Amino acid sequence: MVHNCGKRAKQHKHKDYRKNTKKYATKNRTRDVDQIHEDLKKPETFAKLPINEDLPGDGQFYCISCARYFESDKVMDQHKKTKSHKKRLKLALEDPHTQALAEEYAK
Repeated sequence: MVHNCGKRAKQHKHKDYRKNTKKYATKNRTRDVDQIHEDLKKPETFAKLPINEDLPGDGQFYCISCARYFESDKVMDQHKKTKSHKKRLKLALEDPHTQALAEEYAK
């Protein structure tokens, strides 16, 4: 009969998961609705975008309301028909929540 001598090694099960989750959540963070609301006020800045080979479609096909780049105009047109795009556009067109509005509701 064989017995294990000494203590078992402590297992760090979730440490790496937490670290990596935080890293990727920060890296893949999307623009906030209030930032998109400001972008929708001046769409002419997104009419002619500089060419960037690192982005899909060389950075030429950009959906302002979703803050996403697309591979081609055809793919972007398909995206504009989706439910997620329409919901995001509707949300971005509303006036964003402000501190003044919060103080007014608090009274």
